[in-house]
Formats: sequence, C-alpha cells, structure tokens
Amino acid sequence: MARSDVIFRAGRWNELPRHIILVVFSHLPLRDRFSASLACKLWSSCFNSPVLWKEIIFRLEKAEDAQRCLVSVDKYGGILRNLRIDLNPKDSINCTNASRVLTNLARCKERSLERVSINFTEGNPLFFRGVDILCSLAELFGPPDPKIRFSSFLKVLDLSEMAIAFDDKLINLLSGNHQHLEVMNMQNKSLTCRVTPECMEVFVRKCRKLKVLITFYKCLSEQVLFAMTETGREPMQFLSVLCKMEEKYHRGITNEAWSVIGCKLPDLKVAIHFDYTTDRDQIRKILLPMIPLAELDIRSLSDVHQEVHLAGKYYHNSLESVTISTTHSDQLEESFVYLAAHSTKLRMLHSFCGLHKSTIQSIREFRPELQKYTLQENDTEDCSLPLIFQGRFAQVERMKELGMYG
Repeated sequence: MARSDVIFRAGRWNELPRHIILVVFSHLPLRDRFSASLACKLWSSCFNSPVLWKEIIFRLEKAEDAQRCLVSVDKYGGILRNLRIDLNPKDSINCTNASRVLTNLARCKERSLERVSINFTEGNPLFFRGVDILCSLAELFGPPDPKIRFSSFLKVLDLSEMAIAFDDKLINLLSGNHQHLEVMNMQNKSLTCRVTPECMEVFVRKCRKLKVLITFYKCLSEQVLFAMTETGREPMQFLSVLCKMEEKYHRGITNEAWSVIGCKLPDLKVAIHFDYTTDRDQIRKILLPMIPLAELDIRSLSDVHQEVHLAGKYYHNSLESVTISTTHSDQLEESFVYLAAHSTKLRMLHSFCGLHKSTIQSIREFRPELQKYTLQENDTEDCSLPLIFQGRFAQVERMKELGMYG
C-alpha cells in the first residue's frame, strides 16, 4: 500500500508531502487558499511558498475580496509573474479595488511581471469609462521608479475581456516602457476604440519582439503593416483584426500592401472578424485577394453568400477556420459547399443557420478532416450575439413549437 493511501485513510492531512500540498494549493482560488492555510503550520508554510505566487488569479466580486488581494500584492507582488484579475464592474467597489491592486503592484520595489490579463466577468455598465482602472494601468505601464528592480519584463498583455475604450495614451505608455512585449490583445467588446493608426505604427516600430497583435481594423494602416516587415525585428506570426461600423470612415488597406506583407512575412496568419454593425459593402472592400487569411468570422443580419464564395475563391490555400452567422438562403448553402470543396487547409467550420442534410453531407465528404464544426439542419444559437439578437432565436423556437414558423 502506498504511503499516501495510508496517510489518507488515517486522516493525517498534515503529513501529506509538501510537493503534493503545493499542487493542491495551486488549483485553489485565492479565498480557498487562504482558508486552507489556516489548517496547520505545514499548510501555512506551503501557502507562503514563492512557487505558488508566480501565477495568481485575483477575483473581485465582493467588497471583502479586496483585503486578501491587497495583502497578497504587498507580500508577493515582487515575485508575481502571471497575473489575472477577474472583476464584476457592475459594483463600483470592485473597480475601485482593482485599481488599488494595480496601483500597489506598480509600486512594489521588485517586479517580475510577464503576463497580465484583466477580465470583466459581467457586461460593462452603461456609460462606464473605467477611469480609475485606466489611471492605475497607466501607473503600472508608465515610466517605472528608478529604484524598482526588474527580474523579468512584460511579454503578454491581454485586455480583450476588459470592456473599456482604449486610447493613444495607454498604447504610448506600452510602446515607451515595455518594448519586450511579444503578445498584445486589445480586441475587446467596447463600443469603440480611440487608438489611432499613427499611435499603432509607433507601437509596432518600438516593440520589435512583438509576434502577435490582436486589435481593430480601424487601428491599422499600410504604414503599420510595413512597420511589421522592418529588418532586425522578430517576424510577426499572427494578426487579428475586428471590423465594426466605424470602418466605413477608415481608409482601408490596399491589395498591393497585403501583397508586400505576404511576400515579406510568409508565415504570417491573419484573422478577420466582422461584427453585426459592419456594412455588407464594407466587408467586400476589406476582403482582398492577397490577404494571407487563416481565420474568417462574419456575423451579419444580411445574406453574405457572395462573401462566403469569395472566401473559398481567394483564400483556398490559407483558410483554416470559418464562422458564419447570417440569414439562410439556397445560395448560401451552395457557397458553403464551394468553400469546403476548395479550402484544402480548412479545419474548423461553424454555421449558425440551418443547412439542408445534403449540404452537410457534401461538406463532410469534401472535408472529412474537419476537427471542429457546427453543421446542423436547424438554426443554432450564436452565443456571441448581443442580447437583442439572441431574443430572435428564442422567438423562432417558440413559434416553431406552436406551428407558426415555416
């Protein structure tokens, strides 16, 4: 019988090997880890082990959560490498506490931060601008105190779940003080983004180790793309852009510029996402033949069968993932079959509108190697839809139950 079995049967949890306790603690939320540390001296000493504090998730959902987080930052902020903050912005105290955590972290005498992620667990309250949080981020990302000792540098920043409008100030602070960045994700759910292409160009030129950029189409320009091809920098691997209604006022990137990018960055993969506010004509203007497109995501209340057909025609050698949420039409089904027949690298295909059984069968015959797919005969609810659109699916299902729908 193994020693661990003997210990467990005897109920002597305080005799568990230290490395096992550390593994258990590493899977516990901070509040549960605090509670567990009160069990005995051994568990308390494990709680203070530096190994556990290299990666932490701070959850700010109630007012009482703040004290644990602040104490942790004061004691272990200098060795913290990977930080994630989950907060519910609907309660203003959580936003205030998140600002306090970030500010205290910025003022630690030592800094080892390599990854930072801030996530809103609930939707952004109306008119919430997050000024306090942005100010704290400005201090964290701004010029550091000369007395701070750095043992590592910021490499990954993920603000995709932080529903606040960003502007040039934040990006300028990053480009001026965190030039070791490798991954930048600022593609959030805010209604708008105020970062200019000029600011993004400076960011790309200064952060020469940047490999992954996830942003908005309106933040790009041909100069931004050309900055990615400069000699002496790490080659870009992935570029993702989100297109919204604002793009109709933005000067688009030409096919010639994409051609240059494809030649100088042969390994670059591009993802383009169109949300429901994007004008259909704008989709066609943005989808140019020379884009090294690997992922295409179109959410539209209009029929986009022509765009799906173009995807199969333009990107048959590069396309790996396609997601379409639109209205049904026979032409759309034909376009899906054409896409499947010609896209040799396609591995994911998601359609949130019902397809005929014969269409699904044809797609599966052309692409039996699909790893993930949503292909059904009935409309499927698109979880990314805003609530106002999600209600449409519920109404359709109810009408079907009553025999009132098609």
